[in-house]
Amino acid sequence: MSTVDKIKEIEAEMARTQKNKATSLHLGLLKAKLAKLRRELLTPQGSGGGGSGVGFDVAKTGVARVGFVGFPSVGKSTLMSKLTGTHSEVGAYEFTTLTTVPGVIQYKGAKIQMLDLPGIIEGAKDGKGRGRQVIAVARTCSLIFITLDVLKPLTDKGVIEREMEGFGIRLNKKPPNIIFRKKEKGGINMTNTVPLTHIDQDEVKAVLSEYRIHNADVSFKCDATIDELIDVIEGNRIYIPCIYVLNKIDQISIQELDLVYKIPYACPISAHHEWNFDELLDMMWQRLDLARIYTKPKGQLPDYEQPVVLKRDSATVEDFCNSIHKAILPQFRYALVWGSSVKHNPQKVGKEHVLQDEDVVQIVKNDVEKAEQDKAQREKEAAEQAALPYQWKQTLQDVDVSIPVPKGTRAKDLVVSIKRKALKVGLKAQEPIIDGELCKDVQVDDSTWTLEDQSTVLVHLEKVNQMTWWENVITTAPKIDTSKIQPENSNLSDLDTETRSMVEKMMPKVEAASSLFDEYEDPDTPNTMGPEQIQRFASDLGVDLDNIVLIVLAFYMNASTLGYFTREEWVDGFKRLGISNMNELKKKKASLEKEWKEPSLFREFYKFCFGYAKDKDQKNLRLEERHPVKVITRDQWQNFLEFCQTVSEDLSGHDESSASSEKKQYLLIAHDYTDEDALNRRLAVRQEHLAKAAEGKKDGLIISGGVMFDSHANQKMVGSSMIFYGTEEEVRERIYNDVYVKGKVWEKIDIIPYKLAPLP
Repeated sequence: MSTVDKIKEIEAEMARTQKNKATSLHLGLLKAKLAKLRRELLTPQGSGGGGSGVGFDVAKTGVARVGFVGFPSVGKSTLMSKLTGTHSEVGAYEFTTLTTVPGVIQYKGAKIQMLDLPGIIEGAKDGKGRGRQVIAVARTCSLIFITLDVLKPLTDKGVIEREMEGFGIRLNKKPPNIIFRKKEKGGINMTNTVPLTHIDQDEVKAVLSEYRIHNADVSFKCDATIDELIDVIEGNRIYIPCIYVLNKIDQISIQELDLVYKIPYACPISAHHEWNFDELLDMMWQRLDLARIYTKPKGQLPDYEQPVVLKRDSATVEDFCNSIHKAILPQFRYALVWGSSVKHNPQKVGKEHVLQDEDVVQIVKNDVEKAEQDKAQREKEAAEQAALPYQWKQTLQDVDVSIPVPKGTRAKDLVVSIKRKALKVGLKAQEPIIDGELCKDVQVDDSTWTLEDQSTVLVHLEKVNQMTWWENVITTAPKIDTSKIQPENSNLSDLDTETRSMVEKMMPKVEAASSLFDEYEDPDTPNTMGPEQIQRFASDLGVDLDNIVLIVLAFYMNASTLGYFTREEWVDGFKRLGISNMNELKKKKASLEKEWKEPSLFREFYKFCFGYAKDKDQKNLRLEERHPVKVITRDQWQNFLEFCQTVSEDLSGHDESSASSEKKQYLLIAHDYTDEDALNRRLAVRQEHLAKAAEGKKDGLIISGGVMFDSHANQKMVGSSMIFYGTEEEVRERIYNDVYVKGKVWEKIDIIPYKLAPLP
């Protein structure tokens, strides 16, 4: 007796057997025998393989495969041709299509392969016609379009479903949550986490006995049936989503169409008129459950034209990397993700992170590539430093600069100027070799220069802040990466014991703070955190962007630009706070929210906020709203603080006339001194004369060196400086008339509220 005959015999017996509790065990055994026989049809011996034959061996292309399955002459070929533009033989007779016709459709950036399969007939699962070959190809599909003629009875739907199920295809079902594991001994051990209403332990043992399995662990995590248990034991079932495509709706009434829409997973269309194709394709996309992932190269915009398309159940970053190239994963360091799968944009994730549709991903490779990049950066840095007309080195305490000059140069031939914020070195009557603003302030009294061997100028600069590294000597020179400076390279042995101990203790914290900065570094701008990165940092810290803690942190970092932190500012701020990681910062958060209110700190904090909030290249703070006054000057900002600290909240006791007299105490100092200390010493000498002039209420009467100028002149010369005394309005008018209109050029202009010292 052939396998097909045996199957028919069992099916006949099952049909004769009444279903009840007494016969459930017998029916279970029959189903197990039937499943074993159908397995023989699925994996036949010899050359009669299910998928063999001319026209059925189709190479898989695209990200998914959709198969058209149905009875002959239901419109499969017409639908295929309209969707893909691929020619598939169309005729008004059955079995027009005799081979598999492939085509490709481009939808939402994904290439999806479509297969027009020959029509099947009832009994295909038993080998009638080419049914076995057709269904074997259908098993390889990601989605099946069961195409039906809406004019024919829906019994055709049930016939096709039975044919597919008989060949091991489960339509619109998920694998049952049953864990089945064979073992060498111990008998049958059955457990369940939910009540079982369709099967009992005797039936389970009977089915396993039919398969000659006597030792196994079976765990039910769902209310399974005997059929689902057999599917798990067989292990060759395919679970495929399907859409019932009901064709030729142009030939039915509206009332009939309403009934068609009630069929689950159904989509009515007219292939001839191309009706409702949009809904069909949208259902196809949803049932395929695909996710489009866009790639973003570093420093470039995302590629929205050619997404990487993945199945949602296998859409991790690791799957994403493998779909591009398997060589990426061994070099993977982390990924930056923008989209719905992350809490903030971008978020740094590992390879286990699950991506969602339309996420944007940038892959950051591991230290192997980073080491190569660092090497290239070091070589570039070395070349830039070698090109400078001088050489320099530094410790945490000082900077030494070596400037070559022509052999035989004498000290009187040199021009060397060391100021707090500037350095100038050169030969007389020639362009300076060095001339510019220093990277950081220096202690002028402790800084020196010498001429060595009449060929080299050695400049020693003593740092004011002896806990920071310099990126360069002159601000216009190429910078070095201070984060790469190691303690052993910084002459720690030259430091005194106490300082050295403190520095050695701080260096691990500096490295830890720098490592934390790496987590938030802008991938497109090295050594910088931009607005997006600060938003992510704030989220990790557990504060909103408008929380005062971020401003206080910027204050400790002495940040120069609103919305940006540099690595140097970050590390300096963490050092001042005595912290090195996120946990320590979170513990410090409560105190940061309060300590800025302390009077001893608030004045400096308030002063910092003006410079931090104003535009980088502007002197004043612009107002955001339309107002007659467009800006706030630094003086107004500081005076407002003075006003708030001297006048009560209800303005009681406020005397406008007194306030008017306060306005008189302003000095304008226009000077070409670059050494502010020298200017301040000169002004201090004139303190008594200034006080007497103000006491006499002679506005603008300034006495210097025994020489008194007329009060209407309102000015005097101190060295190379000019001082004006009066109200702020008068002072600003002097700026315009005496400085700008008359063309007088000054190195610097200071407007300060002048506080008179008590007379001796």
